[in-house]
Amino acid sequence: MNIEFGQIVFSKAGHDAGTAYVVLEVDGDRALVSDGKYKLIEKPKRKNIKHLQPTNYIEDSLKGKKEQGFLRNEDIKRCLKLYHSIVSLQIGERDVKGRCS
Repeated sequence: MNIEFGQIVFSKAGHDAGTAYVVLEVDGDRALVSDGKYKLIEKPKRKNIKHLQPTNYIEDSLKGKKEQGFLRNEDIKRCLKLYHSIVSLQIGERDVKGRCS
C-alpha cells in the first residue's frame, strides 16, 4: 500500500474513523495528514499507515505549492471538497444508469 504526498486518504481507526484527509508527509510507518479545518497544516495529525485507507486520487497541484512554500489550509479544504464533488457525481451517474437500465 503506497501512500504519497497529496493523496486523499480516509481514517479507518480511532475517534476520527471515516474522516477524509490529505497526506502531507510519510515517515516510515506514519503519515502526517491534514483536513485543513480541524487538523491544520501547522499541526497535522500523525496516523499509522495501517489505519489509513488510501484512494486513487492524488492532487498534484499541492506539490508545487508545498515546494514554493505557499501551501495553505484553504488549499487542503479545496482539494477535499473537489474530491467529494467528483465522488458524488460518479455515484449520482451510477444511480441514474442503474435506474434507467
